[in-house]
Amino acid sequence: MSILSAVFLGFLQGLTEFLPVSSSGHLALVQTLWPALFSGSDTFTFDVLLHLATLAAVVIAFRKTLIPLFPAALRVTGKLLCRRFRFSGADGEERMVCLLFLGTLPLAGALLLGDRAEAWAACPKAVGSLLILNGVLLFLADRIPSGRNGAEMRPRHALIVGCCQLGAIFPGLSRSGSTVTGGLLCGLSREQAVNFSFLLSIPAILGAALTRIPSVVAGPVPAGELLPCVCGMLTAGLTGALAIRLLRWLSKRADFRIFSLYCVLIGSAILLWA
Repeated sequence: MSILSAVFLGFLQGLTEFLPVSSSGHLALVQTLWPALFSGSDTFTFDVLLHLATLAAVVIAFRKTLIPLFPAALRVTGKLLCRRFRFSGADGEERMVCLLFLGTLPLAGALLLGDRAEAWAACPKAVGSLLILNGVLLFLADRIPSGRNGAEMRPRHALIVGCCQLGAIFPGLSRSGSTVTGGLLCGLSREQAVNFSFLLSIPAILGAALTRIPSVVAGPVPAGELLPCVCGMLTAGLTGALAIRLLRWLSKRADFRIFSLYCVLIGSAILLWA
């Protein structure tokens, strides 16, 4: 893989990982329609590295929120062991730990659906159809009324958002778009839904990377491709950080119609072209 190809793919991953347009769908299409970009490369390992780069971007962006969650997780664990934990009596950080745990639980279903999702990734028409569906969901999400301050997030809301996230293992359905839509359906404000979506992406991306480590260890990056991989990761991390800032800004000032239109147009073009 050339440095230019790695930078392009890193840019694509970083930009689409957090914007509601499906990074997996875009990468699957690029791999299928332009295989020359991956000639002689271990795409599996490179894909994992790009996801780790975007994981670093969201961790850095939300570091002030994440740091207090570590001692809060210890407090929650201690209270659970002593059978003294009550969600209603927990502080804000302890509640967020519980909400993130509950929101991540539905991803266990990915172990059952993973093979089917990979089969869809190899079919451009399937990815194009899901991109159109993603655009429709974003359009409908913008029609959902939400209070200015949003509802107080409850455990059932986290489970609903987590179930929406599970659907995004299919390339073409956006993880951020699905989780934000789920949050809006629960009565959260757009800003609440976007922030929870970002926080929920951390265990999702980390968990996916951990399950793939054995395969990465079995097929390490060749020495000749270390520089392209590093360039791709840096590009993905920097672009991901910019995408996070953009989506947080949009969540306060605008709707997602531009992303809805983009997904429908790209998906339609793929159906006509493929």
